[in-house]
Amino acid sequence: LGYGVLGGCGVGLAYVPPVATLLRWFPDKRGLATGLSICGFGGGALFSAPAMVWLLKTFSRAPEYLGPTDSVQLITQDGVRFADVGGQLKE
Repeated sequence: LGYGVLGGCGVGLAYVPPVATLLRWFPDKRGLATGLSICGFGGGALFSAPAMVWLLKTFSRAPEYLGPTDSVQLITQDGVRFADVGGQLKE
């Protein structure tokens, strides 16, 4: 529900106003203006998808398996959650 609502609001704010504005600016070329606007909106995925792949490859880190929940001691310091593993705190 959360992603659907947030995504719907985002699309409503980023998609509808430019199309409506272009329809008013170019009343004689409504189809061209709408088509170019939609093309630009969808074309954003052309650039954001490779950027997302690069960012995930560069900065993502798989979680480490520390054992069953009962055997891991969790400590919170300054709002950051750590696991005590062999006397060392791991984030």
